[in-house]
Amino acid sequence: MKPDPLEPLAAYARAIMGGTGAERIIGRDERSERWREADCQVTLRQRDYRFDNGVVIRRGIEVEIAK
Repeated sequence: MKPDPLEPLAAYARAIMGGTGAERIIGRDERSERWREADCQVTLRQRDYRFDNGVVIRRGIEVEIAK
């Protein structure tokens, strides 16, 4: 059977979401920005997760609220 190329990424996602596995988070950095676009308020929250093997994953969540 051919290995799934996304499996390593899935393991990091499980660790970020609080699951168990071999991947261990050793640090987090978070930043947030807000701005207006047309008739909505936009908020962007980004988190960088640092793992003990040197991998860094950036997770971004953007929320738009129409006004």
